[in-house]
Amino acid sequence: MAGNFLHNAWYCAALSDEVTDKPFARMFLNEPVVMYRREDGEPVALADICAHRRAPLSDGCVQGDNIQCPYHGIIFDSEGKAVWAQGREKIHPNMKVRKYPLVDKHGFLWIWMGDPARADETTMYDCSLLDLPGWAVQRGEFYSRSAAMMAIDNIMDLSHTAFVHAATIGAGDDLDPEALTWERRENYIKGTRKATRMTPSPAYLARGAGDYMLTQVKTMSYEPPYYSNVDIFTKEADCEPGAERFNEEFRTFNMMTPETDTSHFYFYANCRNFRIDDEEFGAINLKIGHTLLAEDVKICEAVQRRTLQCPSSPEIDLAADAGGLQARRIIKRLIAQEREEEAMPAAAE
Repeated sequence: MAGNFLHNAWYCAALSDEVTDKPFARMFLNEPVVMYRREDGEPVALADICAHRRAPLSDGCVQGDNIQCPYHGIIFDSEGKAVWAQGREKIHPNMKVRKYPLVDKHGFLWIWMGDPARADETTMYDCSLLDLPGWAVQRGEFYSRSAAMMAIDNIMDLSHTAFVHAATIGAGDDLDPEALTWERRENYIKGTRKATRMTPSPAYLARGAGDYMLTQVKTMSYEPPYYSNVDIFTKEADCEPGAERFNEEFRTFNMMTPETDTSHFYFYANCRNFRIDDEEFGAINLKIGHTLLAEDVKICEAVQRRTLQCPSSPEIDLAADAGGLQARRIIKRLIAQEREEEAMPAAAE
């Protein structure tokens, strides 16, 4: 297995409606994958490399439940086994490609890149809120030329908001939160950041906040391999409970899937439980959300470029980096454990 990745884990592979009866190619964890849907709608994920001469199957075509190589026309079924090859009555049993577990859930496709026998859906990132009534959900994705962990670093340290997102959700006076606390478990980190009496940001002004101060509580969490929730609770400051003219709750799901060591796919879902049938408001919210995530992608790509150009340049941590540093330790430990497990059978032999 190539790259410094955790393989025995679920990764977000695509939006559900992206994968159809046409070949859909992506690289995950440095491995080329082709996805398509069978005639019954079930999604399929196979290694995107023909077992004959390594041609990309994604350049071929889907035929019913099967996919045909564009080079010599070998046909592979949805299990990855070759079922037809020209000029041969009997196909070699090794003429097959790897199949990856692929699940359609919560409006996304999820792929398991490790040992298929260990693919347990109960360990999947919990996005069940996306299927509940009473919430307006908006899904999307970005491609980023930066390591997936850089996106986790960014989300787990929201002190960047006043600067990176000055044109959207950033408030210029959101520089010194009243409180920043952390909850830590074995494979989970959650931070809570509270700021009081902030001026409304451009995004909140666009969504109806007036000329009054806001109090905001943000929680950011991490769980492996590269998942993060950010929940934002914003209301008018200095008001009795229930009397606020502005009171909003946003919940966001962020799923980063490495393409390579220095690039990743960024999937997201934004949820709100107010004005859920307001299409005009939904369009404004979607535009703001897309813009602010593009701001995150831009700064992470800039950091990645400098990291590659100046690998020996020092990195000095700040107090706000605590969540990201803990997340790095978790994923590093899990990758090391997985490699030890993989080495044990070989050592026994």
